[in-house]
Amino acid sequence: EPERKAYSRVAHALGYTNAEGKRAYDFAKGEFERFIEAEKTTLPADRNENKTTTIGLLGHSYLLQDNYLNMNFTKKLSDLGCQTIDCHHLSDGDIEHGMKQIRPVSWYFENRLLGAAMRFRDMDNISGIVYLISFGCGAGSITNEIIELEILEHTPMPFLRIILDEYSGETGLMTRLESFVDMIQLKKKALI
Repeated sequence: EPERKAYSRVAHALGYTNAEGKRAYDFAKGEFERFIEAEKTTLPADRNENKTTTIGLLGHSYLLQDNYLNMNFTKKLSDLGCQTIDCHHLSDGDIEHGMKQIRPVSWYFENRLLGAAMRFRDMDNISGIVYLISFGCGAGSITNEIIELEILEHTPMPFLRIILDEYSGETGLMTRLESFVDMIQLKKKALI
């Protein structure tokens, strides 16, 4: 496997034997796989069946799971009466099913986000999708456009992109979230 060989070469360059590099790689890969499986079986802390609005959260795990970086984003949504589903809690099968519905891009993690977005789009219990991005440029900006177009073409589901960078403030974030949740509530009332 090319990845394992690459890690062995790095270990060798750092003064370790190829065998030590392979053992370290196998150990790290096993720990990572156990972590991912544990994440899939753990529901988000704010999951509450009394909340009628469910928001699908898209973004890289380093941003979605770090409350400092995301300004306690899921708590803010919870305070607005929403429960969230983190895209990293979807099963591999769900994500792969979603990936089959869309043309792939060149980046592995972005393809997984596209698959998760397509899965959220097709879930009846999802009222809206929020995509958190930490930079306004790069692969996320391309993925965002694809997701937004796919959602707009196939469903009236509300979609919100939030770029969190050094200029982001909590007041502006809260205003956008309140407007987004209000829009979802208005859409629900219009359907009744």
